[in-house]
Amino acid sequence: MNNQLSRHILKLIPTFENEIDKISGYFEAQSFPKNHILIDQGDSVDFFYFVLKGCLHMYYTDQNGEDHTIHFAIEDWWVTEYNAFLGNPTASFSIAALEDVEVLVIKKYKFEEMLLSFPLMALYFNKIHMRAYGAALQKQKPSPSQAKKISTVISPTFIRY
Repeated sequence: MNNQLSRHILKLIPTFENEIDKISGYFEAQSFPKNHILIDQGDSVDFFYFVLKGCLHMYYTDQNGEDHTIHFAIEDWWVTEYNAFLGNPTASFSIAALEDVEVLVIKKYKFEEMLLSFPLMALYFNKIHMRAYGAALQKQKPSPSQAKKISTVISPTFIRY
């Protein structure tokens, strides 16, 4: 089992220590050069990536051909085009390497098989995605200076009710 992924899993699910080596066969190590597109907008998606080294970015291309970054995936982060991975026919976003990257890849059918065989891995992914969702919500929260600007724009009667 890759030490980096093992440490990441055991940090969140320490009780998985006796099982950790049993999941290594589900993953494949791959390397991609800078600018390589791992998932292209419009593709079907069958892979989930764990970043070992480097940085990926998720983005979409608008009707004018301009790219808009949604987020970055750095070392120890999981990334895929989630909606397409979970069943939408095609990806709404692309994922590309911002630099040379090394990843662990798990295919969708192996991912599902792993979760059924090792229920603690479902808990691991649940914890990861709950943390990610919490972080996304936190990004929506205005800073104190932004909150003050907002409060000066909102009517005092609105605040009371």
